[in-house]
Amino acid sequence: MSVDAPFDPNVATAMATEQVVVDRLVEEMHDGGYGFVEGRKPSDIIRLMGENVNNLSLYDETRAWKIPKIKEINKRYQTDGLLLQECGTDFRQTSPDQALDVLLGDSDCRVVTANNVTEASARTQHGGVAALNFPRLAGFTLETGKDSTGLGRWVYTYVGTSTHKTRIITAYRPVKPSRSQNKGRQRGWCGSVEQ
Repeated sequence: MSVDAPFDPNVATAMATEQVVVDRLVEEMHDGGYGFVEGRKPSDIIRLMGENVNNLSLYDETRAWKIPKIKEINKRYQTDGLLLQECGTDFRQTSPDQALDVLLGDSDCRVVTANNVTEASARTQHGGVAALNFPRLAGFTLETGKDSTGLGRWVYTYVGTSTHKTRIITAYRPVKPSRSQNKGRQRGWCGSVEQ
């Protein structure tokens, strides 16, 4: 026995709208897959990128490809802010030409870095974080700060205007490896925030 329900135009409209969204998502999936970010950034978007760099390798010529790769990704996606985890660098020991704003090619950016300063270390060390606000976002930077314990676990930038403010935080939390793994777990994010 079947019962025919009366036609509801609201349901038909909702189904059509839903189908448009599904079709667009399938198309985007084919264009770039999960996590796909359009190369062209609309003018009303602030784009942030987060990355666990697993050591910037500032002192290792065999791994010198990391900084150029970060620059290339920033340029391709027109990022306004960059959040780095596990920088692996004692920033107190870097030379002026190894400063992140110099390495990433923009002296007009705002940079805040943190690494473990509670003990003597070599130029490279585990952990460390950095946040860079490139010129467009740098102009809205109200404040920057870092982990007050000196362990280099997190940094933040506080950005905004008189009416809208946002605190952007990047953090690194090492995890004691289990028997089946030999590295900590990290989290990174890439996305766009509408202004």
